[in-house]
Amino acid sequence: MTNRTQLLGFLAGAEAFHAVVHAYLSITKTHVEHPVEHLGIRATPTFHAAAALVNGAIALGLGARAWSASRALRAAA
Repeated sequence: MTNRTQLLGFLAGAEAFHAVVHAYLSITKTHVEHPVEHLGIRATPTFHAAAALVNGAIALGLGARAWSASRALRAAA
């Protein structure tokens, strides 16, 4: 494994955690002051649900990229 595949794997995990936190905030309807509220956007449960989906998609993309990079490295060896 290279540093790049490890970094991509770490970022995928961090993004997955981010998605889980948004999903939790959406389901429990908990209001936490979100940085986006300084831009005038209210962080409602719907906002958190959408953010959970977007962050989940990013996590899947990063994870797939890390997996394909590690497979390419193994095939080249």
